[in-house]
Amino acid sequence: MNVFVAIIIIIALILSIRVTLNIVYRDSVTIFLKILFIKIQLLPTKEKKYNPKKLKKQYANKKMPRFSSYHCAYACDTDVLSFQGDIMLEVPQHYRNVLSADYFALREFSHEKEFAPEGKNILQTMTYCKEDEAKRFISLSLDKKAYKDKKQKIAAAIREIIENKFPELRGKLNCLDVWTPATYRRFVNSEIGS
Repeated sequence: MNVFVAIIIIIALILSIRVTLNIVYRDSVTIFLKILFIKIQLLPTKEKKYNPKKLKKQYANKKMPRFSSYHCAYACDTDVLSFQGDIMLEVPQHYRNVLSADYFALREFSHEKEFAPEGKNILQTMTYCKEDEAKRFISLSLDKKAYKDKKQKIAAAIREIIENKFPELRGKLNCLDVWTPATYRRFVNSEIGS
């Protein structure tokens, strides 16, 4: 059930982003997710057992590595891009201490005409992280300021990498949102996020 709910939330995030005249309206995302979360009270609390015994046993098996991911979405003030679809970007060495990754996926949404007004686009990144990094995000989320600072550093680093790779995008990217394993944990109660 948790995977189904996660998929619904991801789709809702993507579909609910509206960019109009450089203004981003996130209220619809927040309201939709709150309604979704309230209606799906099937999600157990932390005190309740929610993992089947077999799954818990597999999670405890250190031979079976687990991973998660964090994402950034950007409003892009142009629809003229030198790439289409999905590409992988290498993380330069001096950003790896912020991103804890060697690569991230970059997706543009020109194929979704309703995601952005004419002449604009949406870019989304996905960066995989190992289990220990996912747990650090979840722990860090308990300190709201530190968590917000970390997300801002991630968004800035990824934006700079994109702008360095595609100089024509310099100054044309506005961060819409950053979501992490802690976000998935909060909404779907999965142990290490996505």
